Amino acid sequence: MKSALRRAVEVTLIIVLSLGVLSPATAAPPSQGPGIIYTVQPGDCLSLIADRYGVDVETLVRVNNIRNPDVIIPGQHLLIPRQEVPLLAEGKVIVEPYPLVQGEAGIVLVRQCDGDLPSGEFAGQKLRFIRSPRGCIAFLGVYALAKPGTYPLQIRLPDGARLSIPVPVVAGDYEVEHIHLSPAKRALLKPELILQERDLVSKAFGRFTLEAQWYAPFSLPLRGKIHVTSPFGFRRSYNNAPPRGFHSGVDLRAKEGDPVYAPAPGQVVLAQELTIRGNAVILNHGAGVMSGFWHLSGIAVREGEEVGRGDLLGWVGSTGLSTGPHLHWEVRVNGVAVNPLTWTRRGFWYEVGRTHPRHIRLRGYCEEAF
Repeated sequence: MKSALRRAVEVTLIIVLSLGVLSPATAAPPSQGPGIIYTVQPGDCLSLIADRYGVDVETLVRVNNIRNPDVIIPGQHLLIPRQEVPLLAEGKVIVEPYPLVQGEAGIVLVRQCDGDLPSGEFAGQKLRFIRSPRGCIAFLGVYALAKPGTYPLQIRLPDGARLSIPVPVVAGDYEVEHIHLSPAKRALLKPELILQERDLVSKAFGRFTLEAQWYAPFSLPLRGKIHVTSPFGFRRSYNNAPPRGFHSGVDLRAKEGDPVYAPAPGQVVLAQELTIRGNAVILNHGAGVMSGFWHLSGIAVREGEEVGRGDLLGWVGSTGLSTGPHLHWEVRVNGVAVNPLTWTRRGFWYEVGRTHPRHIRLRGYCEEAF
């Protein structure tokens, strides 16, 4: 009996260790690399810790040799690698990431902002700040075709002081994508149709509400294994013509009728059939952050409706300017299209440390409960 019990305990211990459950709280903290040591608190998960310190989940998993990102326990020690995010304007401002990248989002954090909110501008984009526990924060989008170089970040502080901070923008890694359109699809590219629809969509994407409704990385809008058929930012050539414009979202492979879900809480600001984008839905996530879903076969929401993460928006289709069933998903910040997949890896709340009251664990991320 004792030997059987011992074997059972040994097997259980092996299984637990293999899952990483006993990454012991009593173990010595990691010692490799510069940074700080963080002790896991009750309710923590890797995405909240990552956002709190301005790193990504993958980095925490790698530097701490974590076998199972879903399992961390209170008392466990984690190495938070030191991030080279410079303090600008004599420590008053943080820009992250630094440098900024074509087609990616960023944040500007004014560390002390009592009283009125700061205001600002970057590359012709108006920055609108909201309050956070660490200061005032504004989200920005870098145009995917922006010329690499240094741009002035203009900030007016609540006390009336004006700052002009040079911020570099570096090139993204984008290729040229060749697309063949049938005569029927080419007919949709009439300039008057493009301009009319662009104005409608730009108006919807131009709305701004102060309160941000997300505090964790976005979830993906499709379930199951995700396959990208057309990445964000690729320059596009139609029917062998010279490349014009770029892909403003990411295309995800899917079957006709597959359900499409909200990646984060928000309000439906557009839900209608469009000529080029087909059946379309646009969500306002607050603080200038929006997301759009094109070519749907059907729409399940109405304009003005509030949705939560994981709520049904519609179904995959091939309406509008589409060569086959797929989901085109895009994210815009202050009207500027940015890489949506970046938002599934981070929540862009640098050193804010704010959490949503309801979370579940999923692949190391804290996700709002469905």
